[in-house]
Amino acid sequence: MTQWDFDLVKLHGPQEMTAEDRAYRGSRYSEVRKALYQNPYRAGASGQEPGPLPLFRSTIRNAWRGLFSGENKFRQASARSMDSQADLRWGPDGKGWRRIIAPNGICVLGTWEITEHSQYTGYYARGSKGLTIGRFSSDGNETKRGQRRSFSLGMKIYPTTDPEHPTPLIPASVIVQEDLGGMRTAYINDAELVNTPSVHAYRRGIYFLIMLRAGPIFQRLDKVANARQVYQPAELAKDPAVPDSAPPPELDYDMWLGPAPARPYNQQRVHYYFRFFWDYSGGQMTNWGAHHLDIIQWALGMDDAGPTEIVGKGEVDPEKRFEVPSAFAITYKYANGVVVECRSPTPEVAPLVPDHKEHVLEVLDGKTDFTGCIFEGEKGLLYVNRGVSVARRPK
Repeated sequence: MTQWDFDLVKLHGPQEMTAEDRAYRGSRYSEVRKALYQNPYRAGASGQEPGPLPLFRSTIRNAWRGLFSGENKFRQASARSMDSQADLRWGPDGKGWRRIIAPNGICVLGTWEITEHSQYTGYYARGSKGLTIGRFSSDGNETKRGQRRSFSLGMKIYPTTDPEHPTPLIPASVIVQEDLGGMRTAYINDAELVNTPSVHAYRRGIYFLIMLRAGPIFQRLDKVANARQVYQPAELAKDPAVPDSAPPPELDYDMWLGPAPARPYNQQRVHYYFRFFWDYSGGQMTNWGAHHLDIIQWALGMDDAGPTEIVGKGEVDPEKRFEVPSAFAITYKYANGVVVECRSPTPEVAPLVPDHKEHVLEVLDGKTDFTGCIFEGEKGLLYVNRGVSVARRPK
């Protein structure tokens, strides 16, 4: 994308669904992040130098335009907001587009992480972690502290923690907002952002006319107009249910089953997924666990012995797609006093080595989680997996 004039007073761009929206098949987090740093409003590679930011106005005229004749841009924009999953919309001229309402916002990068147990599934379940790109905005022209405004956060959750994930992903969308009638919240961190915001329209003065215009449109497009959809994170990265089918011709399915109980072929029970059914395997414990626990046994000189005490707990897949535990935490104790902590999925490492939080970041090259083995000894740390070993001594 090339440099261009950010004078957007007259620019709205395509508000309706376009071929760009319909062609969407996912995006790379790195590409969207890179786009955020293109064409900064202020000087510097990422707009670091201080100075005023532009103010784009939301007008009653633009909201009501097309009600009786011409293109109904506001209705087009509302329908597109419901239907389009596109993460970037450059438009045919490469200048993007400007929102009719809530045109002023700040984009933020972050991490989505669920640390507590809940009854919900997908990326609401404990252990879920992914990268996020969000946009904080105020809905009208009020952008200064003390003014009555309604903060909102629109956010995309990518089902990966790798900022350079090589293949396109379809992220989940989330939006939460303050009372639509506006609050005088001074700081965004103090805003109460919820899925079903209250609506005290009388607080907004003349801006009430924009809300009056928006209400009937939202009601026609969504059965619950004041509720933001929350199902996408629950479905994020889930494998859709696949029905049983005939096996592919290149697979001798009877031979593949061997002595296991006979059952119809299903593509989500074979190849990599066979690990997650008791008829064939024992989950990640008999997958990665076999590799890494073998390294530990080898390092401890315990080829002919094992732990004397084992305590563990596991969590099953709430969707019942798999039979074996999808997450577990196990503590092994050996006769010589060595304690081994085994975790799945990929754990945060700092709580496991509280005396070496800084050193473990060096061992893992700045990463906060890992796959492999970390040995904590009197002289420092040793990180080992099937392809690398790294040692660090405390300074």
